[in-house]
Amino acid sequence: MDIIISALLASLSIDNLLYILAGVMLGNIIGAIPGLNAVMAIAIAVPLTFSMPAVSAIGFLVGINKGAAFGGSVSAIMLNVPGSPDAAATCFDGYPMHCQGKGVKALKLSLFASAFGDFFSTLILILIAIPIASLAIQLGPAELCALIIFALAAVADLDSDDIWQGIMVTALGVLLSGVGLDPLFSLPRLTFGFYQLEGGIPLAPAVIGLLAMAEIARQIANYQRQINQPQPAALTQASRQLNRLRLREFIRLLPALLRGSLVGVFVGIVPGIGGTVSAFLSYGVEKKRAKDSASFGKGRSEGVVAPEAANNAVICASLIPLFTLGIPGSLVSALLIGAFMLHGITPGPLMFEQHPATVYAIYSTMMLSNLFNLLVGYAGLFFFIRLLSIPQVALYPLIIFFCFAGIAVTDGSFTAIVIATLFMCLGYMLLALRLSIVSFIIGLVLGPQLELYLQQTMIIGDGTLAPLFTRPLACMLMLLSLLVMGRKVLPRRAG
Repeated sequence: MDIIISALLASLSIDNLLYILAGVMLGNIIGAIPGLNAVMAIAIAVPLTFSMPAVSAIGFLVGINKGAAFGGSVSAIMLNVPGSPDAAATCFDGYPMHCQGKGVKALKLSLFASAFGDFFSTLILILIAIPIASLAIQLGPAELCALIIFALAAVADLDSDDIWQGIMVTALGVLLSGVGLDPLFSLPRLTFGFYQLEGGIPLAPAVIGLLAMAEIARQIANYQRQINQPQPAALTQASRQLNRLRLREFIRLLPALLRGSLVGVFVGIVPGIGGTVSAFLSYGVEKKRAKDSASFGKGRSEGVVAPEAANNAVICASLIPLFTLGIPGSLVSALLIGAFMLHGITPGPLMFEQHPATVYAIYSTMMLSNLFNLLVGYAGLFFFIRLLSIPQVALYPLIIFFCFAGIAVTDGSFTAIVIATLFMCLGYMLLALRLSIVSFIIGLVLGPQLELYLQQTMIIGDGTLAPLFTRPLACMLMLLSLLVMGRKVLPRRAG
């Protein structure tokens, strides 16, 4: 009990509250600007948290993520342009509501749905993280190796149209994660004679190049085509009565909110799927359940709250595999690994034994960030709408400046700049070829852990991989991995 009380006091400190508030406000602004998203912002912000306390650093980054999740719906509803891919499903009914003069009401629905899904998934994280972590401690190298293989296979399958393309991109990420010194013999690998690469590819410059700089490069390439397109109409002045959200209507929407939150939690627990899949899946569930499914796409309230609850529930649910198994459940949680490492904390089951006060403080901080997101979002609805009028030509140089500033903070060497530039080119190629950047980054992040557990498994198996197929849980996970990869291949061969 003393640990819980001290954790609550730490999370309620003035400094921590200000960091959470700053993160939520920054996330709301970034999410409301089309083309920007939480992943880009967090990739830049992780190095900036070096001087913060651990709890404040995680609160600041989680606040950015939660704020951006709601902010993405602002441009989706007002401009029919999702601020992030997670908000794409919100366009289907949010923008028609805006065209009917109910744009402010749609924003309120999105805000309350975001808060509901966020609170629901945070509660699930608090309730089940420690029991799962206690079971995870009993897992050996073989089980953890098989689990990572299954996670990589699932990501390759679910995040790509063609599973073989997904496997190829994931394998490329795993391959590049092996750059540097071999952990067993300390021999250089894939360094091509450059001693600067002996420490491996730094994650922060690589991710900034892949996500932020590659996306900006893509938008600059498409800028002329974007400005020639007709722009949606601006927000109209609707009556207060039309945009009022009554308690009776919100209670009517509770089943849709609960279903969306459950979909988000289940999707978030599976590593690598993300909020976009959960939003579209939740929207499909509501449309299939409705008696008048034809009304969806014409301004249906359920079409706004269900996907928003789902994509916000993913935020905390994706932290469950990170906290319990050390496996990132999303791109954001993969970036949070860097923030944890900066403060001497290794995500995984031992975190609950080694840093219990920090874990409870992070839980409290997550609840506070949800409350701040609700308050800031409600107070700044019209302010966020005005931000959409900022010319993109003024935004791009500023974003690139912050990218290089983030790289300079984490690693001021010229090598980091070169690595970020090279990964920008690689990310642009992946976007142009419509290959999954998510699969690549998950492979890049999980590659070192896969290698470590694989080497330990071979030591246990006297130089063989026998433990992967002789230990029950490991064998089951390996069979599931083969099933995931084979279920799309076998029907083609049969045909």
